[in-house]
Amino acid sequence: MRRIDPWGIDFRTKIALLLLVVLGSTIALAADYVSTAFGFKAAFPGEVQQSRVEPNDDNFIAYSANRTWAGQVQVVSMPGLDKTEITNEFMDATLKGLAGGAPMTVTSSHYTTFQGYPAVAATGTMNATAGVIDVNLLLVFAKNRNRMYAIDVLVVRAGDHSVVQPFMDSFELR
Repeated sequence: MRRIDPWGIDFRTKIALLLLVVLGSTIALAADYVSTAFGFKAAFPGEVQQSRVEPNDDNFIAYSANRTWAGQVQVVSMPGLDKTEITNEFMDATLKGLAGGAPMTVTSSHYTTFQGYPAVAATGTMNATAGVIDVNLLLVFAKNRNRMYAIDVLVVRAGDHSVVQPFMDSFELR
């Protein structure tokens, strides 16, 4: 599941560009962004850029004003998910596939639920040309919607990590 935007810039390049503008950080979250088509709400840090990565993969991302962190929601349509048993092994395989495409080194993960849906939360790092990015990720498997939601916060290693929880807490399925 490699993420590529309409201009052909892959996810790693976007992260490298994010790191080029390392300044101070801000916690300010914008007003709620609501996607009725994809069934979620989140308080992104700035103007949301939506792109279709693949026919079944839509990405929503916004950067903080000083470009030291980004909030992202990836919605992956998974036909047949409603008939799939969501086991720990299934969630691990999905996490491994997503992390491998980033590439992200997973440093910890645990199983949880989100609004009643099975989920896996993970933390990790990504190495970019300009430095290290810390990643907080939540994969939510919404069987009745045949979708997986990947909610993540990417923070420059030297950035303010207090932005992570407010963004994660702002996300909800609708």
